[in-house]
Amino acid sequence: MNELVYNPHDRFFKWIFSDPNIARDFLQNYLPQEAIEIVDLDYLTPENNSHVDENLKESFSDMLYKTKIKGQDGYVYILMEHKSYIEGKVIFQLLRYITSIWEEKYDPKTKKVPIIIPIVIYHGREVWNVETNLSNMVQGIEDLPDELKTYLPTYRYEICDFSIKGKKRIIGLTATKVALEAMRAGTAMTEKEFKERLAIVFAYINQLPEEQVHEWFEGCMIYLLNVREDITIEDILKVQKEIMPGRGEIVMT
Repeated sequence: MNELVYNPHDRFFKWIFSDPNIARDFLQNYLPQEAIEIVDLDYLTPENNSHVDENLKESFSDMLYKTKIKGQDGYVYILMEHKSYIEGKVIFQLLRYITSIWEEKYDPKTKKVPIIIPIVIYHGREVWNVETNLSNMVQGIEDLPDELKTYLPTYRYEICDFSIKGKKRIIGLTATKVALEAMRAGTAMTEKEFKERLAIVFAYINQLPEEQVHEWFEGCMIYLLNVREDITIEDILKVQKEIMPGRGEIVMT
């Protein structure tokens, strides 16, 4: 089924997080409290250009949002990892994307760059277990004097681990839950696990306003049929009949 949609992960991610309401809801629920207190989520504005390397677009998607952070222009950068396994070098790739944004946003008048809050979303099969602080990646850093530590670049990113094994509780708007649970279903290890996750997706879709049900059902099913080669429309219909009785016309459409 993979030939139906080119890069379905990226398409699904951009479809979800281009919606300011979902982006705002996601950040409200998953940013640290100290960040929420100073980031103006009502000012959130998505920017369209991607900073992911061309040869990595099958593995990563990204969204950059302009906002106000303590009254100053700032950005929230979300990098989505699509691989089912963990990429140990993501911290270096993310730093490269951050510097790319800084080169683009550098103000020649003030000779300053804006603050960027980096977030990684992961929905693979294993629990995220790689370093989130760059300074901790430097061999022997604990033995270096403070004078030498000043030569090292350092930053950390927020990790949102939505892997099934991670068991992170999904909260927020119903639409946000639909999207994140659909991504979890996409990486389920077994047919049984997939159907259990699909049932959760359908249950949330059923809670959406009536005018949104068809759009979200279609978006999630196109995504899942393209990222999994082991499911069919018939498999989806069986689960749908149990969770969403009386909505068979949506599947057939």
